[in-house]
Amino acid sequence: TSIVPALARNRGRDELIVFYNNRKYSGLAPDCREIVIQGRNRLWWDFVLFPRQLRKNRIEAAIFPKNVIPFFTGAANFVVIHDLAYFDRKLGEYPLLDTIYMRSLIPQSMRRAKGVFAVSEHTKKDIIHYTGCGEEKITVTYEAADEIYQPIADNDFLRNVSRKYELPKQFIL
Repeated sequence: TSIVPALARNRGRDELIVFYNNRKYSGLAPDCREIVIQGRNRLWWDFVLFPRQLRKNRIEAAIFPKNVIPFFTGAANFVVIHDLAYFDRKLGEYPLLDTIYMRSLIPQSMRRAKGVFAVSEHTKKDIIHYTGCGEEKITVTYEAADEIYQPIADNDFLRNVSRKYELPKQFIL
């Protein structure tokens, strides 16, 4: 959800319209138009309700932050790929239906995308390996930490946490 406020802050003179499938996300993009499209079924929302709204609102360019681009959007499509764990059988990370859904639609989305945002160099390599997407289409855009994550300056608090979890002096989380 951090991408929405960041886009809203940095949109310049472009109009930003944000579409949600749930009202609980409303308010992430202040001073932008927000449209909630009600729909309980993921496939129906992704491939019927949402593309219909994109065409109705004459969206020129659309960013899809969840790996898949619906068909018939009428827009220049850009997709964000966070990881491709769906393709690694050893991980078994996701439910079977989600895995089938993503394995089927991610490669198609790569072919239809005007541009692909990978969150790391490793993800970029996975995109090329698993989908055959051309390297020239992929831009690595590292994700930033949410604003709630700030360095802690309270040394007593840090010592107590280190003691509680038996942390070494230096570590990487």
